[in-house]
Amino acid sequence: MKAELKKIANLTYSKRRKAIKNWFKSLDEEIKKELEKALEDSPHWKTSLTLKKLIDLYVGYKKFGNYVSENLYKGFELLEKNKSHDRFKIPLQKGITIYTLSLAPHKVSTYNTCPHAGICKAICLGDNGRNGNRQMFKRIKRTLLFLKNRNLFLAKLIEEILYTIKIAKDKRKDKRLDLDVVFRLNNFSDILWENIKFRPVDIFNLEDRYTDLVQFEVLRNLFEGNLDFYRRGGYKYKNETLANKLKEAYKVENTNSFPKLNMEEKISIFELFPDIWFYDYTKHPNRENIPPNYHLTFSYDKGNAKKEKNYKDNIPKDKNLAVIVSETLKNDLIKNSDWKDKVIDGDENDCRILDDDKKLILLSYRKGDLDREYLAKYLKKSENKINPEEEIALTPDEFKKFSKEIRFIN
Repeated sequence: MKAELKKIANLTYSKRRKAIKNWFKSLDEEIKKELEKALEDSPHWKTSLTLKKLIDLYVGYKKFGNYVSENLYKGFELLEKNKSHDRFKIPLQKGITIYTLSLAPHKVSTYNTCPHAGICKAICLGDNGRNGNRQMFKRIKRTLLFLKNRNLFLAKLIEEILYTIKIAKDKRKDKRLDLDVVFRLNNFSDILWENIKFRPVDIFNLEDRYTDLVQFEVLRNLFEGNLDFYRRGGYKYKNETLANKLKEAYKVENTNSFPKLNMEEKISIFELFPDIWFYDYTKHPNRENIPPNYHLTFSYDKGNAKKEKNYKDNIPKDKNLAVIVSETLKNDLIKNSDWKDKVIDGDENDCRILDDDKKLILLSYRKGDLDREYLAKYLKKSENKINPEEEIALTPDEFKKFSKEIRFIN
């Protein structure tokens, strides 16, 4: 199978297209359906190269189960350092580096990573034409590793988190920068990470097979409390807001007193790194047992609000609320004396942990790449009768009505 894939990959563009088409006919019907569904849900990147890569991944997983090709994942990173986009620049100026985990959005990988996605799917930043096939393929690889070999995925994620902590500490020692690190695990997804748990002992069952992919000795030292540059509870934030909020979250003065790990007991990534901040947006209405070091902002969806009867009743009362509005309305609200203390410009700064409580996070509607076909299907309207901004962003009148229903800001 691998020889056939390599042969197809080395063909010229026109011959490759024909070869893929012929090979696709011979595939298992179940795999065909999954691939076709994935391509339907991601109209921006339908190319033969991507199809070849998708086939490579899916056939490999279907045939070998938890087997992971070292050629596919060696040198492959889960976390990305975000510094180029404007909303990550302000945290960087405050000495905060944000690392994000970008999985394939919605149903792109055939697994739905955003089960409560609504009208937002039409303007999803993770699925627009600007990202290119290379970025999308990386996201699909991460998602399939998460699905098919969860413990290897977590081992790699833990190792990368440790690596970023080490970089931050090294820079502090060199007095180059008082650098802090925070993590956003759902950049384009909405996974319930508080429910993703593992036993440390199961991580080491992978050691014989995947020594070239993960430094297991580093992980062993972490679990046993022998790592020289990081011990659970020993990380101290230089940023006062992050440090104080962590103390408030745990309701203790000193976070250096976390119990020793039991290698046989299941834990989450938040329990493994109790002194490190994680944050996300979410559309899940009823997330419970959220760890103290995991900050969530509920993301309001205008489409879901119209379709679901009890949507507004299910909006969490203990989380900040993000909402999409027009850029004009956002600017008006920020300047308005009645509103300026209740709202935050979410486009300026992505690090939601820094936000005060009981705030509305205003995100402006961006024209960018729009999936009109999905939007029309979602709204059950013809494409030529749609005004995307009015359908996706709250209008001034809608915002007025909406704000009266949000109890925590009144």
